[in-house]
Amino acid sequence: MSTHDDRLDAIKSELDEVLEQRIGHLLGVVRAAQAVTREILATEGEIRRQEAMAADLEAQLAPLKDTAAELDAGNRELKARVGAARSDVDRMKALREELMSNLSNLRADDE
Repeated sequence: MSTHDDRLDAIKSELDEVLEQRIGHLLGVVRAAQAVTREILATEGEIRRQEAMAADLEAQLAPLKDTAAELDAGNRELKARVGAARSDVDRMKALREELMSNLSNLRADDE
């Protein structure tokens, strides 16, 4: 029976070795899964942070868009006023030239 006991001990030893290897491998897999889980959690946290930042920036952007629209409208109004003023200046220059011509004609008639 000693050979039978020896054989059982050898089988038990082999099984223990295989079990230790598999447990070691399984622990490695578990550690890798834990690392991936930590990375996923960190990424999700970063996504939430970026989304909150984007929402905050959008909230800050809305009044700026309103201000830009107001400034754009004011700019259009000023351009229209400048255009009208230029037209007035051109008209006044033409009138001045006409008056100067009339004045020259009157002086010529007086001489």
